[in-house]
Amino acid sequence: MTVPQNASQDHNARAGAAAARRGSDGIAATVVRSGDNPAALPETPIIAIHRSDSSGTTDNFTTYLDTAADDWPHGHGKDWKAPGGLGKAGTNGVADAITTKRGSIGYVEWAAARHRNLSTVGVFNGGGAYARLSAEAASATIAASTMLGSDDDLRLQVNYQTTARDAYPIVMVVFEIVCTRGIRADRLALLAAFLGYVISDPGQELATDLGYAPVPASLRTKVASAIAGIRS
Repeated sequence: MTVPQNASQDHNARAGAAAARRGSDGIAATVVRSGDNPAALPETPIIAIHRSDSSGTTDNFTTYLDTAADDWPHGHGKDWKAPGGLGKAGTNGVADAITTKRGSIGYVEWAAARHRNLSTVGVFNGGGAYARLSAEAASATIAASTMLGSDDDLRLQVNYQTTARDAYPIVMVVFEIVCTRGIRADRLALLAAFLGYVISDPGQELATDLGYAPVPASLRTKVASAIAGIRS
């Protein structure tokens, strides 16, 4: 997930509630501040764009804020709870608003920002660096995540405050839930081939092209082992 902006200059961002801002768009209760110096924000009034509909994207973004920001009082969830700002329905609604409204900032999936060639901010991480979103930076956060399950249960808990300086902290893991036993014999080979392709080099390259971060090598090994253990 990325934080795109429509501004005349480049900015970094850290989670927090910056009160030093003119205008009435609710930025003090919503998204980011520019580094450690609110005065460094652009002269254009900020318009904070959020999702108006219930969204897993909002849940992921507010979970990051709730974890990383000491002064974020709104918790996390699929519905945006902070006052102010401008709500738009769906990823396309948010991305379109940022594209057309000068001074706007929001949150969308990486693929949507890339598709519209939106400028994005570097996000402050637990290592004290402003990390730019890239496939490698997102993958570094996944590599630093905690494994919740055991054996073939590969559920992860993302560490939004990872101290890896090259890690981009706002990521969301997509899981494939598969039965390890009881698969119909005529479908087993097809299922294994599909899952195997997803974690293969060509599959990971395609996923990156589509705006997904590659699975770290250490985790790919575990996924391959889990696929090999699927039985009819």
